[in-house]
Amino acid sequence: KKSVLICSFDYSSTAPPVDRLEGSDTHQEDSIEALRSAKYEVDDIIDRCQHDSSQKTEIIKSFTAIVGFFESSDETEWTTSCAKSISDSFPKNRVTRAIRTYTKETKAMMSRIEGRASELFIEKRFAEFVGQALRY
Repeated sequence: KKSVLICSFDYSSTAPPVDRLEGSDTHQEDSIEALRSAKYEVDDIIDRCQHDSSQKTEIIKSFTAIVGFFESSDETEWTTSCAKSISDSFPKNRVTRAIRTYTKETKAMMSRIEGRASELFIEKRFAEFVGQALRY
C-alpha cells in the first residue's frame, strides 16, 4: 500500500499555477503571503536587535538555546516521537530534514543579527515564488 506524503515545511509542496486553470494561482499566492509575513517578522527581529543591545543579547541567547537543543537532542528518539505525533506511518527522515532546515535558518538569522551576511531560506523561497508569479 503506497501513500503520498506532502512536505510543507520547505514549501516544496506548493503547486505552481497553470494557465488553463482559473484559480490555480491561489496555492502559490497563499505561500507568498506566508513567506512575506515570515520575512517581515525576521526583518523586525533583526531591526530591533540593531537598535537595542539588551534585546539583541536575549534573542541571540534564545536562538543559541534553540540550535543547541536541535543539535544535541537524541535525533533518533526525538525524530521518531515527532513523526509518530504526526502519523504512525510518517517517516522520521522528513522530521530530520525539517529540523536541519530550521537549525540552518536559525543560525542564518543569528549571523544576520550579528552583522554578518547570510542567505535566509525564507528570502530565497519568497524571491523564487514572486518570480514564478510574475511569469504566470
